[in-house]
Amino acid sequence: RHAQHRFPESLTLAEAAYDAEPSGPTLSVIGDVKSALGDYEGAGVAYDQALADFGAEAVLPGLALLSEVKGQPAEAVRLLEQAAARSLEARVVGEPAAWYQERLAHLHLEQGNVDEAERRFEAALRLFPESTDSIAGLASVAEARREYDKALGIFTSLANPGPGELISIGDLYVATDRPDIAETYFSHAIEQMKALDIRITARELAMFYADHDRNPDEALRLAMEDFERRPDLHGYETLAWTLYRAGQFEEARSVSDEALAFGVNDSPLRYHAGLIALALGEPERAKAELEMALDINPEWHVLHADHAREVLSSLPG
Repeated sequence: RHAQHRFPESLTLAEAAYDAEPSGPTLSVIGDVKSALGDYEGAGVAYDQALADFGAEAVLPGLALLSEVKGQPAEAVRLLEQAAARSLEARVVGEPAAWYQERLAHLHLEQGNVDEAERRFEAALRLFPESTDSIAGLASVAEARREYDKALGIFTSLANPGPGELISIGDLYVATDRPDIAETYFSHAIEQMKALDIRITARELAMFYADHDRNPDEALRLAMEDFERRPDLHGYETLAWTLYRAGQFEEARSVSDEALAFGVNDSPLRYHAGLIALALGEPERAKAELEMALDINPEWHVLHADHAREVLSSLPG
């Protein structure tokens, strides 16, 4: 049920299981579900109890996510490195061992630490050479270095790219002035997302529409439905961004500010907040938000980072 994004039902079942037989793994599940529901305080309580009462180090990745949400990336890295070390000590191999390196790689990439991200993706591939996520990660590293042809070569080498990879390929074709080819990849991505359970893909599809400024009403509908199921940080982010694209700027500001209040250091969130401020006639706040987005990660997106720079260059001062 958790995997099917039926989070309230998952939480009820996990809490009943814990009441019947308290255990660290069950507390870990409770923490994960509360995190997915945006109850980060409740998730932290569950994780801390799992560590204190059961020594359940399986909660370390969950605690790392909470640190990310609070805007503490260095602490998130420390916790993930601790989790990765414990997994190797326990002789975990293959895909489960690679997962920790991939999480670290993505975290470093989001913060603009491109070289370290590359090192972690390569470490993950040594543990699990078939990892699509790590291969795509190396393409994202090339993209962040503006090595677009190299990034395309890596992405298009994937045997079965998912929607995220297809969208990235399309964005790279847009960035290199080949929009017709881009549309082919975007169409495949949309087909894949619509073919899957919409409870799982609604957020990704809404973000695709909003990122590419298309189907604003449908994007907002998807985001609102997703937010009802999963009101976490990225639920707020998706809702704010789709409200902005639908022209509901005041509502977008309110939701965006709620997302920022968590404390996260996130370039897309700051970029969205900057464009919302600009739409509301607040160039000073727009400038501050866009500068923050680029300061966190100057190459967070192949199209949006350059757009942020273009908007900044047009603002006074």
